[in-house]
Amino acid sequence: MLRELFLTGITLTQVIGLCCLLWGVLLLVGAIFSGRGPFDFVKGGVLMAFGAYVVGLGQSLPR
Repeated sequence: MLRELFLTGITLTQVIGLCCLLWGVLLLVGAIFSGRGPFDFVKGGVLMAFGAYVVGLGQSLPR
């Protein structure tokens, strides 16, 4: 029972990381096409970096 809960937590960690990656990419694409300021580029880059970190964290945990 605890193993399944742990595996579910790992899966949720990876899903959250992938959602952050997708959100960051969409922010970058939106910033490129809307012509906004550099703050949107920074937000997109930070979200992508955070998403990559969280996905890597989920993959590095023992199963």
